[in-house]
Amino acid sequence: METGKKVGSYVVEEPVGRGGMGVVYRGHHEKLHRTVAIKSINPRGTHDLRRLRHRFEREAYVQAQLDHPGVVKIYDYIVSEQAYFIVMEFVEGRSLAKLIAENPSGIEHERALNLFEQILEAVSYAHTFVYHDENGATHRGIVHRDLKPPNIMVAPGDRIKITDFGIVKLVGASATDTSKIAYGSPRYVSPEQAAGENLDQRSDVYSLGVILYEMLTGEPPFGGRAGDKDAAPRTEILRAHKEQQPRPPSELNASVTSAVERVVLRALEKKPERRFSTADEFLRALRRARGREPAAATANAERATAGDANDTGALGETTGEVIQDPYHTQPIASETCRVCGADVAGEEATCVRCGHDIGTSSATSELARRELTARQGRRGLKLFAAVAALLALLATVVFFVSRQSADNANENATRGANANSSNVNAGASNVNAEDASNESSGDASNAPANASLLEASVKVDSSFDGYGARPLTDGVTDVRQIGSMRYNLGNWVSAESPEAHWVEFDFKRRARVTAVYVFWGFDRGRYMPSRRIELQTPDTSGGWQTVSTLEPGNNYDRAAFEFEPLTADRLRVLQPAQQGPANRPFVLWLREVQAFGVYDESGAK
Repeated sequence: METGKKVGSYVVEEPVGRGGMGVVYRGHHEKLHRTVAIKSINPRGTHDLRRLRHRFEREAYVQAQLDHPGVVKIYDYIVSEQAYFIVMEFVEGRSLAKLIAENPSGIEHERALNLFEQILEAVSYAHTFVYHDENGATHRGIVHRDLKPPNIMVAPGDRIKITDFGIVKLVGASATDTSKIAYGSPRYVSPEQAAGENLDQRSDVYSLGVILYEMLTGEPPFGGRAGDKDAAPRTEILRAHKEQQPRPPSELNASVTSAVERVVLRALEKKPERRFSTADEFLRALRRARGREPAAATANAERATAGDANDTGALGETTGEVIQDPYHTQPIASETCRVCGADVAGEEATCVRCGHDIGTSSATSELARRELTARQGRRGLKLFAAVAALLALLATVVFFVSRQSADNANENATRGANANSSNVNAGASNVNAEDASNESSGDASNAPANASLLEASVKVDSSFDGYGARPLTDGVTDVRQIGSMRYNLGNWVSAESPEAHWVEFDFKRRARVTAVYVFWGFDRGRYMPSRRIELQTPDTSGGWQTVSTLEPGNNYDRAAFEFEPLTADRLRVLQPAQQGPANRPFVLWLREVQAFGVYDESGAK
């Protein structure tokens, strides 16, 4: 567009940026004297113009309701015969991509974290804000789906502004168009986005993890820097997001602390359920890693590097990544046939497997894919039925085997608690038969012969987000059963903080306790034993005294405290500060605690 052309009530001044689907111009309102950014969106043809119009108007209507200091404000949207225009707030400054390019070894540690906390605050707002659609219905939250440094502006004073919500997905809504193509930029997409699966807020959490990684190290975890000669092709980058583990950021930048590194790597977990569930949870974890109070938002964010206030740019400026990245604000181009999924070379116009025309529109490809799927479905109906019957039979067998194993485990635990050998300390019994040789030979002649599992109410010092204390006494100890549960239903985890953590058991009346067994926390095939825990009883001064100390050694499944039979109405299992599992030393991670003995016949408390 030439300078001076009018778009609605706005006058175009000059182009200031370019993306894959249009150009960003600086302009002003002809009456209000307001400087604005005018982004043109040029569809591929009149068919796409008609098809996308409703989506464009719907999403612009929602975006205009975003009102946060960290999100670029939308003022207006305009539909013409040849293009769409979004009129938005004009931001002086430069993109985060340019700032990273100026710091190839990573942005200074504290400055990077201050900037990133602002990004998290803005994204958390977008994920949770309440908006109205064109019909007046109320909804909650949107997902950006294309978070990356070129879409984040750094204004003077190190103030963050996120832009380009042009491909947002309304949370809970249907797919945004008929193509079912995963949107985003290859270096910043989540594994589920690269696989074309359904997305939620956790996809943005992964993209944010990639951005933080790049801010700290100077390069994203996969694919190398955009524009480098040795940069990986997009198919390898997408495959890396799904299959490869990122290199620890501290290996690229020694100033990255271990606490911050753990936060970054958790955000980059391949499975969404293992990441932070929300941007707000990400923000709180980062602040804890920095040793900051949750209320200390971005007090240090006003620090700016000398000369930053004089750096000016424009919303959506042209950066090296935008110029060389053909996927900027566009769907990820696929190197597979949309109909049959076969690999297609870049120069081929038709699929060699099914004959589909690669150049047809997304909607046509979707119809062809459905027809092919229907034909294949009819041919494979009998095979599917046979496989389903086999899986049902297998599931039945696994259920009965798991149930039998659980019964055997409980029977063995009770049998071990009732053991009253004259040369074996009952409190030192180990549940595993193969560890019997490690039991102490202390005098347990006073242990009751009819010891049984003691019922108790449980109190804990704290619980990690999403966990509860119920698993500690639910009787479920079989790791196969726990492995099939949601991550937080079979275990209890304390808060991830560098102080002592404990679990207190109240028997409601005095009991003669002969054995206490600890079942270490279990997570997807891994046992998580602490380095050291203590068994404590109340002392005469109202405090607690340690009666036994337990270190797991090679027993990563379960173990028992060694102690002489004792009488108490309460017990406490305590983990000293920073004595948790080797890879998470600030947590106490258990799946069950069982105490055996007999109640005092007097029934006194």
